[in-house]
Amino acid sequence: MWVCSRRCRPMYTRLTYRFGWLTRGALVALLLSLGACSDDSETPTKDMGAQDMIAQDAAPREASADMPVGDSAPQVPDTVLPDASADPITAADKTWTWVPFPGARCANDTPTGIGVSLNSASTKVLIYMSGGGACWSAATCKTFQLAVNLDGYDKTKFDADKSVTENGVAVFDRTDSNNPYAEWNHVYIPYCTGDVHSGTQYSPVSGQHHVGYRNIGRYLSRLVPTFSSATQVVFSGSSAGGVGTFLNYEQVQTAFGTIPVHVLNDSGAAMEETYLKPALQTQWDAAWGISKVFPSGCTDCKIGNIDAIYDYLATTYPKKRFALISSLADKTLRKFYGFGNSPPKDLTADDWKKGLNDIADNKLSKLSNWRVFFIDSDVHVFFTKTGLTTTTKGTQLSDWITAFNDDTDAWVDVRP
Repeated sequence: MWVCSRRCRPMYTRLTYRFGWLTRGALVALLLSLGACSDDSETPTKDMGAQDMIAQDAAPREASADMPVGDSAPQVPDTVLPDASADPITAADKTWTWVPFPGARCANDTPTGIGVSLNSASTKVLIYMSGGGACWSAATCKTFQLAVNLDGYDKTKFDADKSVTENGVAVFDRTDSNNPYAEWNHVYIPYCTGDVHSGTQYSPVSGQHHVGYRNIGRYLSRLVPTFSSATQVVFSGSSAGGVGTFLNYEQVQTAFGTIPVHVLNDSGAAMEETYLKPALQTQWDAAWGISKVFPSGCTDCKIGNIDAIYDYLATTYPKKRFALISSLADKTLRKFYGFGNSPPKDLTADDWKKGLNDIADNKLSKLSNWRVFFIDSDVHVFFTKTGLTTTTKGTQLSDWITAFNDDTDAWVDVRP
């Protein structure tokens, strides 16, 4: 999946780049090293991996503090440390500021943090989680590095990350009249755990600290007091960050209490098992421990049935809004979902379209607080400089997002 670059390449092209630089032979070697990971195998190979979904009912300060390391490696210590302060964040208005969190860790167990651009005149908050691939094994994490920032993400990287500080992410652009979030408070959550922001453990298989879910809990310990007077929070993300919105929603809404939190997911769809193979989900869980963050009230949420999260969120939070943006032939997610095939092979554009429409027709259309905006293309992620002007059937994406924010009658399903 997904975004950012170690050398500040344009955001949202990273995964395509990562696969693009592999020669045909190298890509074949990667696929062979991943081994068979299809639904046909009762015992998926050790190195075939992890990647997406789900959220949990837990107070933010506790969610990060007490999660164990992987069950298969209890002897490996987790060095997540308590943060020195849960005080509100203070920073100059409309200026990007790095906020370190000593207890939040990257995959290499180095500390990380978040970026904020505050606007004291606004009571609305956009929390955005970045994307940038995913990894779950020695091959995907170390040999081919299919996730970004596994070597860490700190203030130095943030200051150099032009995709954030120079309006590469459209929803942060305060100068763009098409941006519905131009005057909101902005929170940027970087991605350096390789686990779609949803891991809970150290993995001896990948050799990485996949603790993205725990990091979100750390950030909430200061974000909640910072925005204690907020009237609205939009919890958003692109690609891996989009997937993470599902998995982290419950801990975010629980933390903010009576302040409404709504979800805006850019290109992070979860599909049913015909397309998102249970064996692949099993490998994700082995590396990241995502089943540990399934909402305790979601009895149908389990490995092999990740898409049950749609129904759970809608019925548990009926007054909250959930939005999914996706192209009908997303070329990047088709690659990652393709790791569930044996041998690994991209989903076809037709299969992706079928899977996406299946979710929309048989799940989301029956849920009163879910809406979709689909685009007839193979583009991956739309929160780019020109992405907000994307149009489907005469409706511009930025206008649809405004309707989502304001909960007007114009917020309807938009599909080609």
